[in-house]
Amino acid sequence: DGTWRAIGIAGAVSCAGYVTFMVTVDVPMYVRRWQRGTAAGERRLGLREGWSDALHRRVVTRDWATWKPEVAWLTGYFTLAVWVSLAMVCLPRA
Repeated sequence: DGTWRAIGIAGAVSCAGYVTFMVTVDVPMYVRRWQRGTAAGERRLGLREGWSDALHRRVVTRDWATWKPEVAWLTGYFTLAVWVSLAMVCLPRA
């Protein structure tokens, strides 16, 4: 069916674009953060400490400077990915 073929092609192109974004933008951003932290002598949390920190630590901020580096992946994840998920549920069965 032509509809499913078009959906498959669009999905493959979208996946390739996402992987390209992750490799060229997102991963390097986190590697730079890790390198800066290592150079600054930041202490790394162990598994137990990290788990506890993730469960209990809450620092609320609306500061644009804090969120700006995250906007690209957050927007894609919480908008595009949500709409794709909804579309997959609503598509007719083959």
